[in-house]
Amino acid sequence: MRKIYSLLAMMVLALGIPAVAQESIQNYVEGFDNLDTSNHEFAPKGWGHIVDSYSSEWSSSYVEYSNPQTGGQDGGAYLSIGSQEVNAGWTTASLNDILVTPAVSGNVSIYVKLEKASGSIKFFTCTKNGNEFTASEEEYAVEIPELSEEAWTQVSIPDVPAGTYLGIRGEDVGIDNFAAENATIVYKRELTIESAELVTETIAGGGIDAGEDGNASFTYCVTLTNTGEVDLNPGDEGYSISIVHSDAP
Repeated sequence: MRKIYSLLAMMVLALGIPAVAQESIQNYVEGFDNLDTSNHEFAPKGWGHIVDSYSSEWSSSYVEYSNPQTGGQDGGAYLSIGSQEVNAGWTTASLNDILVTPAVSGNVSIYVKLEKASGSIKFFTCTKNGNEFTASEEEYAVEIPELSEEAWTQVSIPDVPAGTYLGIRGEDVGIDNFAAENATIVYKRELTIESAELVTETIAGGGIDAGEDGNASFTYCVTLTNTGEVDLNPGDEGYSISIVHSDAP
């Protein structure tokens, strides 16, 4: 019998799944419910996030987001956005951390409430390249009404051209109930391999016995986590997991 050693060391796992799922929605509303803001790259489903930070020798600083579940424009959840001025070591830096809406069109609106008197909200157009977004240098022209710390104020953005990704730069404000006449939501499909363990019994030195034909059978126990935005199940179109040579093209 041949004994296979080096081949096992060259094996890696490869996932195959469709990249995205797309849905067109009329009278779209995002209420910012049940968001996990602990990950700096968080975003509501179908949204993007241009994450900005400032790093010093000792630490990195980010804009702080939180997701209170009461107190929103409709009494429920809303998204709280902290200061874009952050401290890292002895330095203060101004960031441009921006949430990016799905591609929208028509009349768009969002409710805003100041959390500090100095709070503000600005809008940008964004371009998409793959899964990454870039915000325009110029602000998107929006007439911002007088904002209040006491009440929610609706900010209206009329006649948005089709396919526009709007960037929202909030600072010391709460936002709620983003609405658009039309929206195209692209949901990310993603699986992450958390662990992979060879469960086939190995021989001394970590190899596996091969048959006379040079072939060997072995089994892995693989743990996957759905880190995307849609449900995925074995048997779905394009869903696969493979064991391949790590140096394969």
